Amino acid sequence: MVRSTGILNLFITSFIVGFSGASAPGPMMTMVITQCSLKGWKDSIKIVFGHAILEGILILLLLLGLQPFLQNPIFVKSFSFLGSLFLLYMGVSLFVSLIKSNLDIKNSDPVKISLPLAGALVSLSNPYWLIWWITVGVTFLGQARSFFILGILSFLYRPYSF
Repeated sequence: MVRSTGILNLFITSFIVGFSGASAPGPMMTMVITQCSLKGWKDSIKIVFGHAILEGILILLLLLGLQPFLQNPIFVKSFSFLGSLFLLYMGVSLFVSLIKSNLDIKNSDPVKISLPLAGALVSLSNPYWLIWWITVGVTFLGQARSFFILGILSFLYRPYSF
């Protein structure tokens, strides 16, 4: 009984934390909204699937001992700098397209790469994604490990809609 209550608490807590991230505006939400306005809601599932696959790979790597490398200050600063450059590029190109064509989303070009790959790349380029994982995510994963595979799955299946 105590074990199932702990897994349920882990799921509910990670669901609420995940939902708070999913509802926050950011590059992933912008991509999902843009693609949904172009082709419909089913494309958002593909984008979010790419994000989920990336997180699944990161969870596996963390379980295999990657945490010390990710917490290295040189890696964090480098990752944050490169991710910030990509986000700056996205922001500037959005601003330029606004100036040039009044940003008519219905006439804008869709993403040229596969949507799951685009979802993974947008997540990976966001420096806050990694910062979240080396702080909050690692803490949740540590709690989930105590419940073995069922705990990890209960943490992994939180909302993927940011």
